[in-house]
Amino acid sequence: MVIFNNVVKYYENLKVLRDISFQITKGEMVFVTGPTGSGKTTLLKLIYLAEKPDEGEITVGDFKVTSLKKSEIPYLRRNIGIIFQDFKLIKNMTVFDNVALSLRIKKEKDIKNLVYEALKKVHLRHKADSYPKILSGGEQQRVVIARAIVAKPELILADEPTANLDPNTATAIMQLINEINLQGTTVIIATHYRELFRNTWKRILRIDEGNLIERA
Repeated sequence: MVIFNNVVKYYENLKVLRDISFQITKGEMVFVTGPTGSGKTTLLKLIYLAEKPDEGEITVGDFKVTSLKKSEIPYLRRNIGIIFQDFKLIKNMTVFDNVALSLRIKKEKDIKNLVYEALKKVHLRHKADSYPKILSGGEQQRVVIARAIVAKPELILADEPTANLDPNTATAIMQLINEINLQGTTVIIATHYRELFRNTWKRILRIDEGNLIERA
């Protein structure tokens, strides 16, 4: 599903990622960990082409990411749902409209049913007409998850999905993400919170000073 082959990324003269190579199979859930500033978010950005690698090759599904033309990037992103750490919800739009936005951009059919189906999965169907500012942090994160899954992508990228949430809410969010993965969606979670993957059988990719250390 996702293949990195000798990927290198610089920021100015700093090599953030050094010859990174790994492969994630379809339907797998993988944790990417490491200290703050280690390159976890950069790795996710390379997958959906918010950043480009300086060296190496990246493949996502059927897309050779490193050779995509700018006009082809939207087709790559249609297969990817992103759960942002800072939510990135549009404040003057309702929960329904935030979740529906990507569907409207792509001119999808049956938007109403797709949005309500996604909101039902995250237990927020009753909040469809609410605005983000009146929601709790956990509710906002669930809206972000609904937005990420509404188009039924093959791949979910989650960047610190439980940051700034209390332990109980964080547990509920991880249960939702696990349910999504169990339905066959590939999930990559970037986090520095060891509690999320402690005692888990999921594969862990650790970034340390730009180098990748894999733990099965």
